[in-house]
Amino acid sequence: MCAHICKTDWLYVTAFTQNHSKLFMQDGVHFNEAGMLRYFRTIRGATTESTVTALLDLALRVARIPGVRHVIVCGIIPRLFVPKWKTNFNAAVHDTNRLLAKFLENLPNVHFWRHRAFTQNHSKLFMQDGVHFNEVGMLSLRHRTAHRELYTQLLPLHPRVQTQVVTMSTGSSTGSCESDREPPVVLVLGHSYIGSLNSFIERDPARSNLALEKSSVLAFLHDVGYTQPGNVFSASSHLDLVWELSPDAVVIDLGSNDLCELVATTESTVTALLDLALRIARIPGVRHVIVCGIIPRLFVPKWKTNFNAAVHDTNRLLAKFLENLPNVHFWRHRAFTQNHSKLFMQDGVHFNEAGMLRYFRTIRGAVMKAYKMD
Repeated sequence: MCAHICKTDWLYVTAFTQNHSKLFMQDGVHFNEAGMLRYFRTIRGATTESTVTALLDLALRVARIPGVRHVIVCGIIPRLFVPKWKTNFNAAVHDTNRLLAKFLENLPNVHFWRHRAFTQNHSKLFMQDGVHFNEVGMLSLRHRTAHRELYTQLLPLHPRVQTQVVTMSTGSSTGSCESDREPPVVLVLGHSYIGSLNSFIERDPARSNLALEKSSVLAFLHDVGYTQPGNVFSASSHLDLVWELSPDAVVIDLGSNDLCELVATTESTVTALLDLALRIARIPGVRHVIVCGIIPRLFVPKWKTNFNAAVHDTNRLLAKFLENLPNVHFWRHRAFTQNHSKLFMQDGVHFNEAGMLRYFRTIRGAVMKAYKMD
């Protein structure tokens, strides 16, 4: 590997060991036409081995960064049209992916991901340049399924997302043929309650995947707050997760922190939740959205003494607005219609163990409703 690294570095250094004024623009930093031509010739010298070495070097350097627990190296996707100066491009892609998979198979924290959905280059998936995907390529079921399978592996490694599912394509053989039907995926978006629920699940393996059969549903729990307030606005900045995971259903458990704001009203909170739910419902692949009612608190904010009354009105309006929508539905947390002191911590906002058990069960119920809608 060291020889390959030296070879890669040598390709670059020998072309630019001296900074000739004829190679640069007036700023002395960026290349002019002559410089770009020399750089282009350098890039043309890339080989399968140098590309593999560069990717491995980058992955291992990233893996050593404090806090990084896993690195996924994706295989290169073949192109429809290959460069004129690299007619063996797709063959090189195949060899590069094969070597990457071989080198990474035994590393504990660096893994290989193969884009199986793009092993064949169908012209309908690419733009005219034969390199970039068109709308069909970006939004086709093939592409969404590839991202879903990738996220099935990645999300359990993410500190903000909890799921105990196994990789769908690597189940153990039991001698009997399981159905090839892909289990539905349900994504739960919530605030700090979801973050606490993740910790609650981790403490007991029996609670993994919300104690639901993995062959029936795969549940992902995502705290949209993490290092910021868990409100509807912060959830809107996480919609890329919905696009890439492409779940069958999304459960939204938000609104409490929004309603807690000084200037917030029942109407503004309802509007924000409805807008988020309808935006998610329009994302390709999402068939149903469940909007959970807001849970009253034991202790209300000093600046919002009518908080629990506003919670009641918000839930009533949400239920009314959503009763006739075909793919957006309301879920009432019936276990928390009364604020029993035994369910909350001393702050009167977050749940203790007894409260978390009750919350676990109600979120489980919402997920069950979500994937059983069809």
